[in-house]
This record gives sequence, structure tokens and C-alpha cells, in this order.
Amino acid sequence: MYLVHPRNALVKEKGKRILNMIDLTLEQHVEILLEKFDIPNTRRNVEKKTNVQWLLRNLAVRNKENPHFAHITHCLQAILKKEQPHEQQ
Repeated sequence: MYLVHPRNALVKEKGKRILNMIDLTLEQHVEILLEKFDIPNTRRNVEKKTNVQWLLRNLAVRNKENPHFAHITHCLQAILKKEQPHEQQ
């Protein structure tokens, strides 16, 4: 069980110890939290925009009772917004 929390000094990410929370990207943070969610393995890579969109649409189906649901939804929205090019006016 890997949980990202501001007070934790050490986090284990895919077998590698990360010594500082600052070392985590938003995408890594989300991928660690997704380990606790009931989703297909093929949708866990949030580097792909299509996976982020799929997760935003479907994550609640089996996971809305997860205590991290609201947080991960907010993070996924931030990832999606970060990927969109800024519109020029």
C-alpha cells in the first residue's frame, strides 16, 4: 500500500524509493494513488491523454466510495488542463 501524504518523507514508487515528495511529478502521484482503485491496468498510465479522459469519465463506476476519489479526480483534471495548449485571444 503506497500512499502519498505531505507528512511522509519516504514514498515507494514502482519499487524505487523517492526520498522527497518534491521529487514526484503530478503524474507519478496519480499513478501511485491509482494502485488503490479498481481500474484496468491498461488505463493506469496517465501520460496518455486518452487514459486521463477515460479515468475522468469512468473512475466513479467502481471507485466513488474510495476515500481518495475526490483528490484523484482533481489531480486528473489538473493533468488534462496542463496538457491542453493555451488558447490565444
